[in-house]
Amino acid sequence: FYYEGKAKSAVLRFKEKDSHAALALADEMAAVVRREYPHVTFDQIVPVPMTPKDRKKRGYNQSALLAAELSKRLGIPWSEMLVKIYETTPQKELSALERSGNLLGAFSLREGEQPAGKTLLLVDDIATTGSTLDECAKMLKIYGADEVYTVVATASRLSKERDWRIIDVRR
Repeated sequence: FYYEGKAKSAVLRFKEKDSHAALALADEMAAVVRREYPHVTFDQIVPVPMTPKDRKKRGYNQSALLAAELSKRLGIPWSEMLVKIYETTPQKELSALERSGNLLGAFSLREGEQPAGKTLLLVDDIATTGSTLDECAKMLKIYGADEVYTVVATASRLSKERDWRIIDVRR
């Protein structure tokens, strides 16, 4: 969905711990994965991580909740494979150009995780410029993931004011 109207309302309710919104978003995301990636066998679902401070403030990681729900619907195991190792300026407060460098080096592999040789499905709630997904995918590839695909609940609509780009994370 585009991040507007009812979809935006659902994501905002979801961020406020509305479990019904989370379930509805996960249902739609699972349908997209089945439709867009029918011949891909995923080894694991990986949510975009939050810093411990942000997680404590919100009470949960919304991307991890989506990953857990997708896991149930798709029969694919999930794991918080990545960690966010330092605080950054929230992406929503930055321009597209600033976003591209804001997260450089912010993510690392959680100790004991093994992405090497795996095909992974990276999950987030909102994609605006793709910078967060790109940085997470790069880290997974650095640690040996064969392929990284993404699915998000909502994406910002292209606009003349925004330097939006689509990232091919299968590099």
